[in-house]
Amino acid sequence: MGNRDRIYEILAGDVEYDSPVIDRSALEKIASQAMPTVHPSKTETFGPLVILFAGLAYVVKGPLTGDIESLLPFVIVITMLLWAYRCVKMRRHVVERLEGTVEKCIEELQSQDQYLRRYMQGLDQRTSKYFHCVTNTKVTTYFVLMQISTGIERRLSEVQALLARRTTDSFFAAYSKLQGSLVFTDGVDPRSGQTHMLPLARLSKTVPLLIENLEGGLKELEEEISVAKSQYTDQPES
Repeated sequence: MGNRDRIYEILAGDVEYDSPVIDRSALEKIASQAMPTVHPSKTETFGPLVILFAGLAYVVKGPLTGDIESLLPFVIVITMLLWAYRCVKMRRHVVERLEGTVEKCIEELQSQDQYLRRYMQGLDQRTSKYFHCVTNTKVTTYFVLMQISTGIERRLSEVQALLARRTTDSFFAAYSKLQGSLVFTDGVDPRSGQTHMLPLARLSKTVPLLIENLEGGLKELEEEISVAKSQYTDQPES
């Protein structure tokens, strides 16, 4: 199997993910879960309030008159008010739990972003003198990693913009984006090459595998350069 085939295997997920990292991945967990629902719905929550306001006249009249017929609507209104309060609390609990899950995923995504950025910066420094010699396969891996890094940065920006709105709908939209995938190509130009989709759930394992694949190719190249240098220096002077 060629090196390029290995790249495509990794991107397609046709590899064994036996690393404990994926088991602790918050992104992997939400990808395997259905989108949570807020229950009760807004209609169930605020419907009783309509009845509450319709019967507000009885809230004062009932207790003051002591009339049983007036007290009954008063009790109904109070019951509806308590039900509405309970619904609001239940909705808030779901949203808070959703917010906590999203924050964990953002932390994981930020960690992956920093890790990949540091690696790419170090790689550029290490290979600045000979990277022009690498094969197309190694260039493919390099530009795939660059586009993944750009995709992570863009997704983080989108999610954080949604969270800044501080609404229930924006939290759900952020959750949905964290369940999604990065879309990129393997070409030098992002508008060219073969298109790939990398689920965020596989990010924490895919990036190290791509780096491992790239480092293996660079090691071979460095050995070739070292051998070529030694052969050149060993040549007898004419």
